[in-house]
Amino acid sequence: MADDEEHAGAETRIAAIFAMIREHDASDETAMSDAQVAAAISALIAAAAAHGTTTTITGIVGSILDDYDEFRKLGSGSAGVVTKARHRATGKTVALKSLHGYSGGTVRDLLREACFMVGCPAHPSLVTLHGMARTESTNDYCLVMDYVDGPTLHDCIRMGHRRRPFPEAHARRVMRQLLSAAAHMHQHGVIHRDIKPENILVDDDHRVVKICDFGSALYCTHDAEECYYAAGTRPYSAPEMLLEKPGGYDALVDTWSLGCVMAELLTGEVLFDGGCDSDTLYEIFDLLGVPGKRAWKPYEASFVAHKVPLWRREQQRRRRHCNRLGELFPEELLSRDGFQVLKGLLTCDPSKRLPAAAALQLPWFAAHDDSCEASFGSS
Repeated sequence: MADDEEHAGAETRIAAIFAMIREHDASDETAMSDAQVAAAISALIAAAAAHGTTTTITGIVGSILDDYDEFRKLGSGSAGVVTKARHRATGKTVALKSLHGYSGGTVRDLLREACFMVGCPAHPSLVTLHGMARTESTNDYCLVMDYVDGPTLHDCIRMGHRRRPFPEAHARRVMRQLLSAAAHMHQHGVIHRDIKPENILVDDDHRVVKICDFGSALYCTHDAEECYYAAGTRPYSAPEMLLEKPGGYDALVDTWSLGCVMAELLTGEVLFDGGCDSDTLYEIFDLLGVPGKRAWKPYEASFVAHKVPLWRREQQRRRRHCNRLGELFPEELLSRDGFQVLKGLLTCDPSKRLPAAAALQLPWFAAHDDSCEASFGSS
């Protein structure tokens, strides 16, 4: 009961921040005032306290220039850049995420991302938020987060120009952690919407993975209108997201993404790599089967509606079995139990797709993988 009350208290405070952001978006003001930002950060601190994680959120930690030594850029994307830094007073090494000036992002975007991170209280496979900091000279803000001393999962798979598939036992250890993190997010109403190897950090000894970058995330309860639009990265996007499903999509878009990650771990190759949404959908349906007329009915007004009957007839002409996933993942590559997980995640119909928590209950995850305890990324 106490945990439920704490969760409800945190949700109330996070909802207040979203309401503040929406109210500001509806106004003619171009930037949030210092007072508005301070109020939002105070609400974040209170939400963290309600979750019992007061030690991980400290509000405005201080001026980046005065309080941090920045070492090197860790990575960058279309919206922001992440830098390794050290907090001088505590000696703690952290990662700082700031926004590109040309991206159009504002402190509101950082506050939204902070909400998602606070809304998913500490999980070992999710990057933790420690606070927000600002520069005194420009009044720009950044997120202060866990620093993970290792590569991304993409780097581990690729190893330069050489693809590097993971053995099944190693893939299972990674997927157990990722599905646990996804189940935790979904339990707290957060949909990540951009799970991919580039957004999965691997610690230096290759034992722990952490999902990062909540910049595309949404809350089912506060962002219902956004559940109709595509987001994230195309090769890892679920069909219902690419098709902008009428009525919206839900957290099962994340489990589809995890299915794509699992396939990539085992083969070293991106499973669906179409150059546009239409090409990607064709690749999905070519491998997993074109939906039947009843399953396709909700999408009859979609941008590929005129192509689907042609794809269906072409598939019927070429072969008897529409789903060819088993051809790509024979038992020499993936056990029957492992294939049960993969097939459950990569199911086009979201009503039949495995939720993260349910996937973790399947027999494949009964193994402890003690033989690869030292490192799942080593040769």
